[in-house]
Amino acid sequence: MGTLRTGLLLAGLTALFLAAGFLLGGEGGGMMIALVVALAMNVFAYWNSDKLVLRMYGAREVDAGCPALRGPSRNPTKVSSPPYRGETELRSES
Repeated sequence: MGTLRTGLLLAGLTALFLAAGFLLGGEGGGMMIALVVALAMNVFAYWNSDKLVLRMYGAREVDAGCPALRGPSRNPTKVSSPPYRGETELRSES
């Protein structure tokens, strides 16, 4: 559902750019310039959005000197997996 909403948002913004380009520059040149600008912005957002958010929140990479934070990030299954309680067998009644 999130991918669909994101795609619809990008398509809507592209249509808005095309409409503004049509109003400002006419059918030929204005719409083409608006389309190029919209495509450039969408490609930039697709490739750099993760880096922009991490930079916005001031995220830093955890160095090897902090084992309390580094350990769980190396193998998350050791932290989040439930305890093993032996074999479980499911039987279907047929």
